[in-house]
Amino acid sequence: MMNNKLVIFDFFGVICSEIAPFWFANHFEKKEAIKLKEKFFVPADLGEISLEDVFKKISLEYKFPINDIKNEWYSYIKIDFELVDYIKKIRNFADVVLISNAPSGFVENLIDTYKLNDLFDYIFISSQLHISKPDIRIYNHCLKTLNKSYTEMYMIDDNPKNLLPLPSLGIQPIVYKTIDDVKKVFLALSNKVL
Repeated sequence: MMNNKLVIFDFFGVICSEIAPFWFANHFEKKEAIKLKEKFFVPADLGEISLEDVFKKISLEYKFPINDIKNEWYSYIKIDFELVDYIKKIRNFADVVLISNAPSGFVENLIDTYKLNDLFDYIFISSQLHISKPDIRIYNHCLKTLNKSYTEMYMIDDNPKNLLPLPSLGIQPIVYKTIDDVKKVFLALSNKVL
């Protein structure tokens, strides 16, 4: 049976814990942390610099030992396996796609490490496309690549700003706080998903 529903997931803050906001918040005041995240991660998310370059720049500019940065950075990685199992159920009645803002190779490595390869029909990473959410072009690229007509489309993201362009594309935005936010929507779509 061909799926006529599309569900798009964000990665950080949904399937995996946030990382950069925690790291910056642990070392800087809130205003400065937001500014530095923009300074270092906008270029990384656009594929202009690597995550390794980000670590080097932070280390040089703020005199943090690079190994300390990396160790703390990777300590924040937590995969929500309850949600992973639920996504597998969603795949019974919908195409499932990932769109993530991330430095090149980072999400891909986590997907391999945690054996999440079979979770998605397609994976779109901002650094590979040189476009990041909430730029509408990343969503248009996704829909053009899928080249399929869907009766219903949804996107789950923890950042409301990333969801703003979606209604104009016919995609229903879902702000993610907990797995219950996902279950409420998809329980109505299929009695196979509990």
